[in-house]
Amino acid sequence: MKKALAFIFAMVMIITPMTVAADNWKLNMYDLEENLDIEKSKSANMCSMNSDNGEKEHVYFENTGSIIIGEKNTVEFIVQTNQTVISVNCEGIGLSINSYDYKNNTVYVEFGSETIRPNFQLIVSVLLESNTILTANMYGCRYENKLFVSGVSKDDAFEKCCLYLANNGIIDYKDYKETRNAYYKQSVTISTNSELLTDTAISQVQAETRASSKTTYLKGLLVWNDDRGIEQRCQNLKVNVYDKEVGDPQLLATTYTNSEGFYSVEFENNSSIFELGGYDLYIEVFAAGENVSVKNISGTTYCISTVDEVINNVKNGSINTISIKFEMSSNGNYIGGDLAKAVQVSQPAIIASNYAGIMLERTMPNVGIYYPVDDDGCWYNVSEQMIYIAGHDYNETGAPKSYASWDVIMHEYGHFVQHVVGNISNSPGGTHYLYINMADHYYEEIKNGKLCDSCIKEGTDLQTIDNCRYHAMKLSWGEAWATVFGFMAQQYYIDAIQGIEFAGDVCYNAYNFALSETEDLETHIDEHPGESNETSIISLLYNLYDSNPNDFDNISLGHSGFWNITLLSESEILYDFIEYIMDNNIVNQDDLALLLYYYKINSNVYTVKNCSTTSLPTFYWVPRGGSKYYTNDSFQLVFYNINGNEIYRTARITEKTYIPTQSEWNYVLANCGNKFMWGIISYQTDNIETGPYYSKKSSIVTVSNEN
Repeated sequence: MKKALAFIFAMVMIITPMTVAADNWKLNMYDLEENLDIEKSKSANMCSMNSDNGEKEHVYFENTGSIIIGEKNTVEFIVQTNQTVISVNCEGIGLSINSYDYKNNTVYVEFGSETIRPNFQLIVSVLLESNTILTANMYGCRYENKLFVSGVSKDDAFEKCCLYLANNGIIDYKDYKETRNAYYKQSVTISTNSELLTDTAISQVQAETRASSKTTYLKGLLVWNDDRGIEQRCQNLKVNVYDKEVGDPQLLATTYTNSEGFYSVEFENNSSIFELGGYDLYIEVFAAGENVSVKNISGTTYCISTVDEVINNVKNGSINTISIKFEMSSNGNYIGGDLAKAVQVSQPAIIASNYAGIMLERTMPNVGIYYPVDDDGCWYNVSEQMIYIAGHDYNETGAPKSYASWDVIMHEYGHFVQHVVGNISNSPGGTHYLYINMADHYYEEIKNGKLCDSCIKEGTDLQTIDNCRYHAMKLSWGEAWATVFGFMAQQYYIDAIQGIEFAGDVCYNAYNFALSETEDLETHIDEHPGESNETSIISLLYNLYDSNPNDFDNISLGHSGFWNITLLSESEILYDFIEYIMDNNIVNQDDLALLLYYYKINSNVYTVKNCSTTSLPTFYWVPRGGSKYYTNDSFQLVFYNINGNEIYRTARITEKTYIPTQSEWNYVLANCGNKFMWGIISYQTDNIETGPYYSKKSSIVTVSNEN
């Protein structure tokens, strides 16, 4: 045990900060223990947000969790591209490369075992004909005759090594904790202070903490530096306060930081002979809130302890301070490891949890978040009630890293909310695309016999073209609602998140650069919008909620109004939400029609010409509906008087024009006089009927007495 422990601490000291290229690869290696096989645990509710039908160009690194060192070792990097590969380059840090070769879209790299240092890295760069460079990394730790590798970070490789040693009895739990704490202290700055207070100062502190009799205090400030080096406050993070003992420490208190990053506790000090003058204080800070915890590969919540910076023998009537800064950079050099990133991951998740609890008027269940996942996707696993956040980031200018992708993390938490509530979504899951009408996408896939396995999972209701639309509507609704949930949570706490990059707007900012360019989803409209277009539903729902009027949006449901409809409508598709609004007269029908018009969901009426009392007019309209293959296909013509009151509606028709019968025309004239308005009620009936969707009313039509 002592030998292994000495090795691990040596490994901690050897690791040095370095700047590396962005990770554009994939590694399947969660096979050290069965419970770590994250790849196998993905459910049908996997989330993937992309900007187009094609996959991103990548270099995928395929390997196993541990390698027995022999005379030589060979690893493989799979190149995913339709372009010609011009050249390949490999660089070793802490290992020597014997050879590398590229064939059949695979880079084979061989390295020897003799020169491998305790910490090593392998970088593979592939130059494409477009002058694009794809980069993949392998990070590793060595213990005796084993290599532990990761595609996401040196910290992840370190965790795998520690986990192996702990699971195999080579180190005990205490050594495991001490080793990890010493390692992660690289990316934090700890400051402590203790001072004896005057009676006046004690009274002031008591007033601040609402303590009436306790005489000793501990407080502190927890902050994190973002990638720009700007200091942000750690909100609602869990803090344990301990008295260090010879044996096991004594837990004195558990508290959480406030929205400004401050925490404080008060207690009766023990200054007896057994304490040698007072408690010996230190804290442990977790990447966790009351109902959220960010975990590493071992399932351990990220944490850091100040056990090596103890405030010894605190005095009665003293105020003691322990503060921590989670560093991402120092003097321009990147030093932030997975601990600092995990703290960032916790922040949007905690805020999302707080928001959901307020809206649902309940305490949210606990949810765990695995970070970093050796994958390029983020998803929520229903069966495990776990969120998985990618460790891979695309090398795209302007895109946040995965740990800084507030919209993505809150989107995945939105799926957790859907699961907790149980009846506000029934998404079949699967790959989905922004900017694309998914019903059209499925139709073309099935029609052309090019069904993509990533889009359509076994056991779903999408078996034939007949089910394309319904399947797509459920998927698009579930994904869109989760995104809007995140937007609304950020708006609810907008004052607390000011200054955090990529947060607080209505642009979906994603680590995988899901949008080809950042779009304001409050006003964005796609070429083929509608009931099966995720982006359109996001925009429509957000405009229903928000209080920012524009040319097509005069509706403002607000937080409570939006949530009431969400909970009472029990929506599986967009129409369920719209139907509840219409049936309960929650908004003005004309305002709703205007919003639906903007997203091409309802029909568009033409101007009626030559309308007279002596001949029957013809009414024309454009069905619309957004989709190329599922336009509105059933209609009713409605007549209104000039006050907007409905006078008459026809039976259902399938044509795109209508000439009223003489009796219908006589009835309209008798009840409207020589002025009226008209509109179209639209339906779509493929597989499942949606509608009625009311169109905008026409302008006032004046009826002449001439032919």
